[in-house]
Amino acid sequence: MSDTFRTQLAISTGRAARRALKLIDPDRGTNLPGRLALGVDPSALRAMLRRIDGRVAYVSGTNGKTTTASLITACLRGDGTNPISNTAGANLTTGLASALLTAGDAIDAALEADEAALLKIVEARPPEALVLLNLSRDQLDRYGEIDALMTKWREMLDGLGPSTRLILNADDPRVAALGWIKSPDAPPRTAVRFFGLEVEDPAPQRPPSDASWCPFCEEPLEYGRTLSIGGGDYRCTGCGWARPDPDYRLIKAKSAGFDGFELAVETPNGMDTFSLRLPGLHNAANALAACAAASELGVSLSTVAKALAESRTAYGRAEPIELDGRAVRLLLSKNPAALTGSLLMVAESERLASRTSELPPVLFGLNDKTADGRDVSWIWDVDFAGIIGAGHPFVASGTRASSVALRLKYDGWPTDSVEVEKDLYPALRAAVARTPRGSAMSALLTYTAMRELRAELVKRQLAPRIH
Repeated sequence: MSDTFRTQLAISTGRAARRALKLIDPDRGTNLPGRLALGVDPSALRAMLRRIDGRVAYVSGTNGKTTTASLITACLRGDGTNPISNTAGANLTTGLASALLTAGDAIDAALEADEAALLKIVEARPPEALVLLNLSRDQLDRYGEIDALMTKWREMLDGLGPSTRLILNADDPRVAALGWIKSPDAPPRTAVRFFGLEVEDPAPQRPPSDASWCPFCEEPLEYGRTLSIGGGDYRCTGCGWARPDPDYRLIKAKSAGFDGFELAVETPNGMDTFSLRLPGLHNAANALAACAAASELGVSLSTVAKALAESRTAYGRAEPIELDGRAVRLLLSKNPAALTGSLLMVAESERLASRTSELPPVLFGLNDKTADGRDVSWIWDVDFAGIIGAGHPFVASGTRASSVALRLKYDGWPTDSVEVEKDLYPALRAAVARTPRGSAMSALLTYTAMRELRAELVKRQLAPRIH
């Protein structure tokens, strides 16, 4: 079906806006062109999605969307195509529209979608693979309770046909439960594939309260093994429903700190080992999810392993930059699970370095703007002292820097161990100044804090531009 004149005008307007923005500021253009296009014709997103006649994967969840979509993109590219992607992490409908405006002759796509935006794009163009990573507390002032989102996702999945492969995280009970239509007494959906970690986690965390109850009968879940990234090996004490047996398993994850992992995966197509240059156990899980999605899209396991081994960190996801002879890692830390993962990476890196000199400070930039969520009480769900040790040097920054300082104070931090600097770039400079030359420090940032600080670094030619 050909596009209407209004749709053609919307796409032309969006593309013209994108070209103009790129001339003015190459780092702009992740949302505005799509917003303009959808302003001309709200149905333009549907039209652009339906133009894609190849393999399409959507990725959603609270954490890991950008990295997982980027890894799937790499696998599809390794399979000989040039897929559309929204690698800058603009995952609302406007950001997705902006990415699709650049589609050109691309026939495949790997797109991350905000948990709520996913409903719209699935309805507009069902994917060949749908990856659901996890569900945890994140911006509840915007989305409502997790249970409400689960209900909407379940209704969405009920409307999909067998041509869509569902790639679900077996370790997260809320996501795994979506593999059943109504009751765990019946077999799982026919087109579902589960992925899960079969490795021991050296720093397991207590499951969050919203993952402690059975999604079916609401009785307590009993965990035999827990993961620092959330979830684990669980069984319901009421109805007996338990973690499903994964089709795609991570059976080895040897950490090298910020240098990544040596991984081994078992799949229906065999086993393979490879190096992953992305740090953190959450990224090992993201790689496993990407392996599952790409495999279900027909990419060979050898191509998947090669693509994953050659991948590097996505925008703001443990992204490395250098400042005054010090390495700085930019770590998106926008909710309890993400912040816990970031702190665990810092602790693991310092352990592997066997550091005996003064510890470099950790910068935590906490904003409460609309895209972050106004409610920042989630920082009280994170065990700062238990992970990194009370007294570790910190620089608190962002619009809620004082809230960070207060949280650390209640966790046992002496006042002189926490420097408060509300402005992000001066805060980064302060942290770098206290970092020994040749050493590395980490900047943990909420969503708008990441964009704000990174834009300043790009402006000063200290970080690469987004492509």
